[in-house]
Amino acid sequence: MAKALSVISSRSKFIKTLNSNLDLFEQILPHATYSYHANKSAIHPSQATRVVGLCFMSNIGAWEEFLGRIFIRYMAGARTPSYSPVLKIGACHSMDHAIDVLAGKSDYDITKGYLTWTKYADVISKATIFFDRGEPFTKIPPVYKDRIADAIVIRNRVAHSSEKCVKDFAKVAKSFLGLAPSASLPQGTSVGKLLKGTDVRHFQTFNNSASYYQAYDMMFRHLAYMLVPD
Repeated sequence: MAKALSVISSRSKFIKTLNSNLDLFEQILPHATYSYHANKSAIHPSQATRVVGLCFMSNIGAWEEFLGRIFIRYMAGARTPSYSPVLKIGACHSMDHAIDVLAGKSDYDITKGYLTWTKYADVISKATIFFDRGEPFTKIPPVYKDRIADAIVIRNRVAHSSEKCVKDFAKVAKSFLGLAPSASLPQGTSVGKLLKGTDVRHFQTFNNSASYYQAYDMMFRHLAYMLVPD
């Protein structure tokens, strides 16, 4: 398999970003607890929790990039030592050809245009057109598809403070905290505070993680190997 078509290297790039952000998360976490001494330290807890949110935002950006990279490469005939998706219309001649097919335009400039990989339901919709049974993208269990959708909401709250982003984040946060939809969030609930929370729910296998941030980290690693097996 040509190096340019390597989905393994795309997975490695994604994992490298997760590793880097996890290291930063673990380094900043001790500073994210509110106490008299923490409030006097060089890094204020509010700053530390903002860093947690930024690490998470970086992870989601890397996840979307990973999806796009492997989707295009699979369309162009990439495979792993153990897996090759079945292409409904045959392999594209190149990655540029695959991009043109996805965009529905010839000579599509991906540096100027935009192919979105944000909504996983849309990824699956595309996958069912080009891959038999939409695999490997349809292999992700529904519970993790839901957590991916939640992750986009959480990421959007880091990036935006619109009324919609605030409301959507509140809905996810209440679910993660075990609160009724009609309940009020604890005062000062932020993305960073939510992600460093230790009572993890809704992640099944990863409910034993030390925090929501780490549950997402473990989930994304698991999904990376599910979509790009060795």
